[in-house]
Amino acid sequence: MVNLGILLAFCTEPPDIDSGRQWLTQGATEGIPVSMSRLGLLLAYRMDPPDPDGARHWFELATKAGDTDARRYLEELTTHS
Repeated sequence: MVNLGILLAFCTEPPDIDSGRQWLTQGATEGIPVSMSRLGLLLAYRMDPPDPDGARHWFELATKAGDTDARRYLEELTTHS
């Protein structure tokens, strides 16, 4: 589900943001750290309008779950907010 969400939201042209978000949300709510961090990226950088609060939530959870990329994404989001 995570790979499908990433593929749909980030790798297709045009991206299928809604479907990608559904798959990433499912993975994130099931506790998959990479899904949490990629959902954060989608919310921060692919949504129109962006949802920085939602992104921050998922980056924080992913960081707590051990995703080192999420910590960097959270720092970048905080720097650019």
